[in-house]
Amino acid sequence: MTDGLLYEREPALAWRRDDLDAFLLWAADLGASDIVLTSGIKPRVRLHGRWLRVGVRTVETQASMVPALIETTRAQDAWARVQGREFMDYAYEVPLPGTPWKKRRFRVDATACRDGNGVGLSIVFRTIPSLPPRMDDLGIEAQLRGALFPNNGLVLVTGVMGSGKSTTLAAVLREIIETTDKHVLTFEAPTEFDLMSLNDTTGAGAFVVQSEIGLHLSSFDVAPKNSTRRAADVVLYGEARDPETVGGMIEQAEVGTAVYATAHTPSVAATPGRVINVFPSDDQPSMAAGFLGAIRLIVQQRLLKTCDGKRVAVREWLAFDETMRTEMLSMPLSGLYAYLDRKVHECGMPLLRSAKRLFDAGIIEETEYVQIVAEKRLEAVAAGGDVA
Repeated sequence: MTDGLLYEREPALAWRRDDLDAFLLWAADLGASDIVLTSGIKPRVRLHGRWLRVGVRTVETQASMVPALIETTRAQDAWARVQGREFMDYAYEVPLPGTPWKKRRFRVDATACRDGNGVGLSIVFRTIPSLPPRMDDLGIEAQLRGALFPNNGLVLVTGVMGSGKSTTLAAVLREIIETTDKHVLTFEAPTEFDLMSLNDTTGAGAFVVQSEIGLHLSSFDVAPKNSTRRAADVVLYGEARDPETVGGMIEQAEVGTAVYATAHTPSVAATPGRVINVFPSDDQPSMAAGFLGAIRLIVQQRLLKTCDGKRVAVREWLAFDETMRTEMLSMPLSGLYAYLDRKVHECGMPLLRSAKRLFDAGIIEETEYVQIVAEKRLEAVAAGGDVA
């Protein structure tokens, strides 16, 4: 039984590369954001936020999953590595029929899992458009757009996995590449959008060079030093995830580079504390001073279900001016959350207000808005404040 959607070319037993490529293209053409093949269960796709079964046969580990892993990673030892408790995160490209020089890109995660009494495999393919959308396509408000392009300093886009953080930043970089004369570097694991295909396509002098961690550089922590030697004006880091990378980002932002990165935080107010806490306690005061002096904008983003069954981004954000940075530097770290929560309401865009606009415009369902209201009420009670 399927969920009303059936992939009619499902192989009888083994998923070879041609079978896999055809399935991925079919799902991507439907608009699926994620495609999953897992040992012992039927294939799934996620369409507009809803998981659907699209096959009638369970996927077998040795017949299908292992060959698919080796084909997509091009690594003969991939199965041994996954069995050895290593998950693999990489990019995969499928040539388009009739135009093999054009390719559909996927971000892939391969992880071991249970399969009866043995070791199975789960592979998740996330679809990546060849080119990022333009900012107009994402509905980014004019006031926020004006804050997204500082000449220097740090811009963070935060949210949970799958909330569109990378897509938003890719749209920002596309704007820079197509309209300025800046040198842009990106460091990701894996590379998502093919930004280098934008080079030399407009009259602007900007250009971008993309490096993939694990393929072109050994780790994120070497990227800051690498980028400082390459005369970059703008640098994107796939994620602010460890002390070395975050420290390097802050240092770059302090010396005149515009630095963009993503992070996993639940709100604008919670972001500085989360970022500063990646450092050992002895280093936190000095790194907090660097971060608070460099920060220019924090955007917290999530995706909500629309009335027509699709998804739309709702954003909370706050742009930081010199006065705010000076005030933050003069207060204890314990006071940052309350200060920033107040400033979001006074000077920025609170998540609840942003969601209310979408609800009033008939874009999101009432259940989505009510969920945001309830969540923010709990946060306010915990912080001793009011919902606004």
